[in-house]
Amino acid sequence: MKSCEKRRVLVVDDNRDAADVMAILLRGQGNDVKTAYGGQDAINFAISFQPHAVLLDIEMPQVDGYQAARSIRAAEGGDKVLLIALTGRDQDGERKESLAAGFDHHLTKPVSSTDVLRLLDEIFDPQA
Repeated sequence: MKSCEKRRVLVVDDNRDAADVMAILLRGQGNDVKTAYGGQDAINFAISFQPHAVLLDIEMPQVDGYQAARSIRAAEGGDKVLLIALTGRDQDGERKESLAAGFDHHLTKPVSSTDVLRLLDEIFDPQA
């Protein structure tokens, strides 16, 4: 990512309020943010929007976060996307499954915007 380029972040959650609030907070910090409310939309937006990072809920109907993560990783450029799992479950098995699906990080809900921003800054702007 070029230093003058806005960080593109895709926020995905079937809980529209949670997704919209996180998107608002991320936009407020200067990020270019798109929001999806399901796994299939996450896959489609990841291909068209080419985000630097995807905050992806695990427990969604139809296409869950694990399936979406695998599809995003398999798409062209998917190996360069930072995938962050968001889930209400925090057990060792869940963390292992999210890593196996291709996630880079696993955050347990409720997730604070401060924690998300800190993680993004540590990864994309380590000297900031």
